[in-house]
Order: sequence, then structure tokens, then C-alpha cells
Amino acid sequence: MAANKHEAWAVSRGEPLGTVLHYSNGVWRNWSNHVAIPLYSTYAVWCDEIGMQPGGTVVMVGNNIVQYDTTWENVTRPLVDFMPRQRFFRCVHGSGRNNIWAAGDYGSVAHFNGNTWVRYPEIAGGPGLWYYSVWALEKRVFLVGQIGTQAIIVMGTRVD
Repeated sequence: MAANKHEAWAVSRGEPLGTVLHYSNGVWRNWSNHVAIPLYSTYAVWCDEIGMQPGGTVVMVGNNIVQYDTTWENVTRPLVDFMPRQRFFRCVHGSGRNNIWAAGDYGSVAHFNGNTWVRYPEIAGGPGLWYYSVWALEKRVFLVGQIGTQAIIVMGTRVD
């Protein structure tokens, strides 16, 4: 779930598959069948303090990364080369629209710098590494996951 003072988003991988709910102006609306949001883009959601207001950003992750700036866009295509089929991004977080991180299966990590999504294959750990949580601050990112049965925490520093 993600929220700001204007709206809230709730996503679910459960039944029905690909549930996306949006709360605005006192009303929850089901966005699950919205054509711009591919099915299975629903493991996690993040929005900045503006969200779907002009100038805002919303990002949903799952089998895809779907981003809203002025329109919805599936931004996964440039990242597909390092995402094995049937693997997912499981978490997303940002400190602002120019610092958004997504992570998930096979140690996959991607960062949005305000212009483009960039992958980090040097962090990927193969089929045994799964990231379940990511937290971004201005200059730091924290990834939490597991390799087999061992917990792992990765901390990175953003270099501009």
C-alpha cells in the first residue's frame, strides 16, 4: 500500500489476481482492469507526495514495472534482458521522483533517476537471491531479502 495526502493505492497478488484499488476524493475505485496496468504488476506500489496530481509519480511493480508521470507506461522493456521469465519485482520505494528503487527475484535491482530506469546486475545473485523489501533515502538504499535460508541486508550509497 502507498499513500499521500491526496490518495491511497492498494495492490494485491491474491484473488482476484492483479487487484489494484485507488482511493481519492473519499471513494475507492477498482483499477484492476485498467488497460495501462498489465495484469501481475501488483506486488507493490509506491507514490510520491503528489501521486496522480500533475507532476506526480506512481510506480507499481510485479511481473512489470508500470509508472505514472503524466500517463501510465510499462517501463519494463529495457529491463527484460536481466529478468528471467516468470520472475517478479516484489518491492518498490523512493525518496522522490528522481530516486525510485525496485527489487525482487534473482536479486534483480533497478533504479529510476528521474529520466531512465537503470539495472544493477552486479547486485544480482542468481536464482537463490530474493529481495522482499527496499527502502530509499536521498543517498542510501537498503535491500532486505534472503539467499536460501539465510537473511541478507544490502546497503548502497548513491553516487551522483
